[in-house]
Amino acid sequence: MKAFSQYLNEARLVNVKGWANGGKRKLVLWKPKSSHDIRPYHTQHLTNNPKDYGLKEEDFLKVLADSYGFDPEDMETLRALDSIKSGKYDRDKDIDAFMYGRGWTRFVLNDGMGSIESPIKANIHSAAKLIAKKYTWTQIDFMELGQYKTGQEDIGDESTWNSYLKTGRVPKRTTIGSTMARFREHVDLSEAYKGEMLIGWVDPKNKLTLLPSGVRNKYHTQVLTNMMSAEEFRKFQPNRIGVGIAKDMVKFVKSGDMTEAQLKHIIDKSYENIYNSLKSGKSDGDYDTEENLEKAGWVKVRIDRKQNGRSSVLGELDRCQAAAKVIDKKLGGWQAINTDQFWVRDGGTMVADEKTWDIYVKTGRVAKKTKIGQTMSQFR
Repeated sequence: MKAFSQYLNEARLVNVKGWANGGKRKLVLWKPKSSHDIRPYHTQHLTNNPKDYGLKEEDFLKVLADSYGFDPEDMETLRALDSIKSGKYDRDKDIDAFMYGRGWTRFVLNDGMGSIESPIKANIHSAAKLIAKKYTWTQIDFMELGQYKTGQEDIGDESTWNSYLKTGRVPKRTTIGSTMARFREHVDLSEAYKGEMLIGWVDPKNKLTLLPSGVRNKYHTQVLTNMMSAEEFRKFQPNRIGVGIAKDMVKFVKSGDMTEAQLKHIIDKSYENIYNSLKSGKSDGDYDTEENLEKAGWVKVRIDRKQNGRSSVLGELDRCQAAAKVIDKKLGGWQAINTDQFWVRDGGTMVADEKTWDIYVKTGRVAKKTKIGQTMSQFR
């Protein structure tokens, strides 16, 4: 049961999304459907309410037309905008760039997890000052600044937040501060990894991302697309998609009805649409993409704590053991993992007890049971 203070703290937190423009001193705010349903998306709200941002629908049509290589009034451009307005796709990198270039930043305050996103640090800082005038730190509680691909900075306390608002820089921790931060991280991780079903990845540098399975984290590839930009994710998508489109369209290039640049735009947009579909959870995954990720050192992780739960690590054999070490350390050993079965070695071998798990984590091998051991296991 939660302490009363926990309920009180949660009551203070806010759940809002919006766009902020510090230069114009303007906030456009709305409430998502719930903490777990993040719609309407930022780009969806933007394209459905252009007047709130001092824009017109024609502005977005021009951006999309330039991106696709068509005219604003062409059916392809109109359909692309309709897909964004309906929420079929949650974002478009060209519209994002259009907004960032005009001083706007995306932000989210989601029950104690906040973020401000833009490639321009000065705009993030001016947006933060604007947000701070409307919401207290008690309502924010945690703030992430920047973009995943260019590096992010985290703020987890009011003193650091106030310092950032004054200077535009996130101060570096002292030795004592770093020690305390690691302690808090250890405590926070024990909370973060709670839940009956967790899914995520261990990346090639052995960083674990493990999240409760839900609306935003329904599929493994959905988790990954929320960690990566479309450009980063493209490296792992199969070439067959672009090759197939090129084969279908090359006749138009040869006849002069389409330029090579237009064909490239169509291929790029097709990859981006697949990325958006995966990110929104409308598509559950792509085998070839996941295979390419695993070859690059990524390991797919599932922690299943339900009755007869089947947890697993899927990837290259040596990477599976490395991922198991990370999981063991972060979650606190077999007892804290708390699963009936853990399928290791790319899901091909089952571990069902603490001793076998510890041996696997240390050596990468799963010991075979003797006849006596098997009999005792069946008895137990």
